[in-house]
Amino acid sequence: MPSSRSSKRRAAEPESSSDEDMKIEAIADSAGTSQSSRSKGKRAHAHLADAASASGSGSASSSQKAVQDIILLDSEPDEPPAESAAPSESIPLSSYTCPICFYPPASAVLTPCGHILCGECLFTAVSSAQARQPGPAGAARCPVCRAILEGWDGRGGGVIGLEVRQVITL
Repeated sequence: MPSSRSSKRRAAEPESSSDEDMKIEAIADSAGTSQSSRSKGKRAHAHLADAASASGSGSASSSQKAVQDIILLDSEPDEPPAESAAPSESIPLSSYTCPICFYPPASAVLTPCGHILCGECLFTAVSSAQARQPGPAGAARCPVCRAILEGWDGRGGGVIGLEVRQVITL
């Protein structure tokens, strides 16, 4: 397998090829290799920027344009943006499932960290975790993300009770 350094060197030598060939080689080098990190691609851009500044003033503008084109190509997202629900649309609680029992939450509660669970599931999870680690190490924690539940008293303190207004079964 040829080393990627030699291809980067070829891309950085403007006297051995035309500006258009340099642009094509640089694009192939930065996009066609199996580099997993973006930092390696940025080093290639630095090579191209050095080559553009070292070349003559007549070809500097076309070399700079080639570098800008490559930077623009590199800045395009690799994956299309994930489609998310519009902020104006609210997802009904009845379509949500508890991350512990995987059913729609019965007497749902909202933790300070933002997780919605069944009140009974939360109580059971916190109680069993505290039984395993009594004392200060056994502070009440969210069963989803393990954030400390400030104000937990075992009777609903520290969480917000939610009311289900509509349940839709299919």
